[in-house]
Amino acid sequence: MDTGQSEPPVAGGNHITILVIDDDPLVLSTIGKMLTLAGYGVIVAQSASQALNIARTTEENVDLALLDLTIPGLPAERVVAGLKESSPQMRVLLTSGYPLGDAAPQVLSAGADGFIQKPFALDKLAGKIDELLGGEPG
Repeated sequence: MDTGQSEPPVAGGNHITILVIDDDPLVLSTIGKMLTLAGYGVIVAQSASQALNIARTTEENVDLALLDLTIPGLPAERVVAGLKESSPQMRVLLTSGYPLGDAAPQVLSAGADGFIQKPFALDKLAGKIDELLGGEPG
């Protein structure tokens, strides 16, 4: 993925911790590296159960979860609900290589805060993160 820029897009991004949830190791690694280079704190999870466990047990304040819509193991709406239950202030940004389509009502009603289509450039992702977090570092 081309980040489209060389400077971190969000000042103070290192005060924001993002939980990246994707079952594809290459995608997980790429997004994790993009966000780390932009100055965000990053925690990665390769499964729904791992993500929920991290949300329940981590001592870090996770500001936002970037959740692949088609993560195996649990429906996305259950993952969103579990993340929000563990950490009500956490924002959840869905991502997928597929359009949101028919899944939108269930997942958004479960508490997802937004959607971004893969592939995305770092500046687009950072803009969406900033929008969801109100421009405030966590």
